[in-house]
Amino acid sequence: MNRGVITGIGLVTSAGIEKESFFNSIQEGKSGVSKITLFDTSRYFCKEAGQVKDITDTSDRAYTFLKKATDEALIDADIEKTSLANGNAKLFTGTTHGSLIDWENWYRKIDPPDSWGLALEDLSIRCQRALGLKNRGLTISTACTSSTIALGLGLLAIRNNKADISIVGGVDVLNEFIFAGFHSLRALTTTCCKPFDKSRDGLILGEGAAVLVIENLDHAKKRNAKIYCELKGFSACSDARHFTAPDLTGEGIYRCIKNALQDADVKVEEVSYINAHGTGTELNDRAECIAIKKLFGKYAFTVPVSSTKPILGHTSGACGVIEAALCALCIERCFIPPTINFEFPEKDFPFDFVPRKGRKKFLDVAISTNAAFGGNNACIVLKRI
Repeated sequence: MNRGVITGIGLVTSAGIEKESFFNSIQEGKSGVSKITLFDTSRYFCKEAGQVKDITDTSDRAYTFLKKATDEALIDADIEKTSLANGNAKLFTGTTHGSLIDWENWYRKIDPPDSWGLALEDLSIRCQRALGLKNRGLTISTACTSSTIALGLGLLAIRNNKADISIVGGVDVLNEFIFAGFHSLRALTTTCCKPFDKSRDGLILGEGAAVLVIENLDHAKKRNAKIYCELKGFSACSDARHFTAPDLTGEGIYRCIKNALQDADVKVEEVSYINAHGTGTELNDRAECIAIKKLFGKYAFTVPVSSTKPILGHTSGACGVIEAALCALCIERCFIPPTINFEFPEKDFPFDFVPRKGRKKFLDVAISTNAAFGGNNACIVLKRI
C-alpha cells in the first residue's frame, strides 16, 4: 500500500500568517483572539474571536485565505505549478460555510460578488483552475470535521494510486450569520475559552486556512523532498444521536480514535501527543475526555493532551488541517503546544493538559481529533518518518 507523507505546509490564522509566525505564537502561547472588527457585535454578549487582522479585505475573504495558504504550501514543498498541471495531483477542500461572508455583503449591498458564484464547491473549483489541475477539486462540508475528512480522502487517493500528490486545504471565515447562530445556542464564552477547565463556559470562534501537500512517499523520495512526517492513519464515524450535542458516553469519539489507530497500525502506548478538539464547551470536552480515558486506560493520565483553540479560535471546517499542520510541525520540532487559560482540572479527568506553557519533547506519534454538529467525528494519526 502506498504511504502518504506531508511535504508542504501553508497557514493563515489569527495567531500568525505563514508557518513560522504561526508556530512562534504557538510556542509562546500567544493568542490571536481579539475584538471583532468585521461586523458590529453590540447585540452579542461575546465580542471577541480569532480574527485574521493582517488581511483586511472583507470581499472574497475565503478564497484569499485559501489561495495564500496554497501558495505557501507549494513553495514549502518545492513544487512548481507546471509540474502539478502535468502530473497526477488532486485537490481536496474542507469548509463549513465557504464564502458565506460574500452572501452577507451581497445582502447588505457591500462589495457585491462577481459572477463566479457563491456555492461551497466554488472555492475548490477556483483553486483548481489557478493551479492548472486536470482533476476537478472536491469539496467536503461536514461542519467542523470538514477538512479532517478532506485529509482522509487525500490519503486514500494516495493509497489507491489515484494521485501522486494530494493538495488538502481547509478554510472558513468569520461572518455575522454563523456568529449569531452560536450566540443563539449560548455556545460562546462569556469569559475566555478554557478547554477542559472545570469552569469552562463556551467556545471562541475563529477564522483561517491551512493547506497540506500530501505526497506518495516514493514520489517524494524520488524528487528528494523534505518530509515533515507521515499521515499514517484516518477514521471517521457518526454518533447518530443528536443534531448538535455529542454522544455523552463518548462512544463515537472512542470508536473514531480506535479505528484511526488501527488503520495506522499504532498502539495506544505509542502515542506521544493528543491534539484534542477541545472547544471549551461543557459537553464536547467531557465526551472527549471520557473517550480518551476509555481507550487509553492508565496511559490516559500520562500522555500529553492539549487544545490550541484558545490561541486560534474555533476555525470551524478549517480546524482539521490547521491542527494537522500544527502536529506535523510539533513532530518536526519536538514540541508539545500548551492549553492556555487552563487552571482547574475536573476531578474525573486528571490528565496532562499541558497547562499554560508548552514544552519540548520528542514526538513519534501524534493524533488529532475533531468533532462536529450532526455527531460527526474524525481522527488522523501522524508519525515521524
